[in-house]
Amino acid sequence: MILANLNNIDWNTLGSDQIPELIRTIYESDTKEERYSEAFGSLQELLYPQGIEDHWDWGGPRRMMQNDLPHQVTPFLIEILENTESANKMYNIVGLLGELCKYEYYHKWLGNEGQAEYIEWAWKLRDQVRLGLPLYQQYLTGSDEYLRDRAQELMKWLEYK
Repeated sequence: MILANLNNIDWNTLGSDQIPELIRTIYESDTKEERYSEAFGSLQELLYPQGIEDHWDWGGPRRMMQNDLPHQVTPFLIEILENTESANKMYNIVGLLGELCKYEYYHKWLGNEGQAEYIEWAWKLRDQVRLGLPLYQQYLTGSDEYLRDRAQELMKWLEYK
């Protein structure tokens, strides 16, 4: 059964009890539905806040490191990828997974204190994203040019050092 292990995680401890509902909505909804857009936007903001991408939330990386929420969610995103025919879901999820791989890049924001722990946190997250590697490799040879580009970008970040 798809997403069978979703309730086996104590999302309250991670400060995100809305995660199961968001993930189910993403899986079950059509990407043209407003509820899909809202759920994906909320999940993306929880896992990779816009302020980090826009370089104005300098404390974001350290704050994200306080728990392993992205690490716990990533396998479910990969599970959705494995079980969807929706190109838009593939684009969105592969893009989000690529963003999660960028976390290591932000170690420079931390200064020397806590940098080693942060890099370890980011590498563990990247290891979770790597669980979908066979899938991303399939996208690299597919006919969908946009998905190929997204997969190439993800692969680039998986190799970042």
